[in-house]
Amino acid sequence: MPGPHQTITEKLDAIKRLTAKGAEYRHARELMPVLGYREWRNFKGAIEQAKIAFGAAGEDATYHQNGCHRYRGRTVNRRLLP
Repeated sequence: MPGPHQTITEKLDAIKRLTAKGAEYRHARELMPVLGYREWRNFKGAIEQAKIAFGAAGEDATYHQNGCHRYRGRTVNRRLLP
């Protein structure tokens, strides 16, 4: 878990994960506090805005973001990346 005196790069590296093919990704729940969000409901709006920004830049947001889904009252991540 990232510490309070780390740089943003160190915090992002601390929560980095890799796919079997070596692609880098991070879980939204771990990324949320690094970016200063305390509540999921506020962070979910930031995720939606990022999806819009990807589209405006001509990128496929589903390639860059995995999406979130409710499952039995809990939000869970679903991987879309290969």
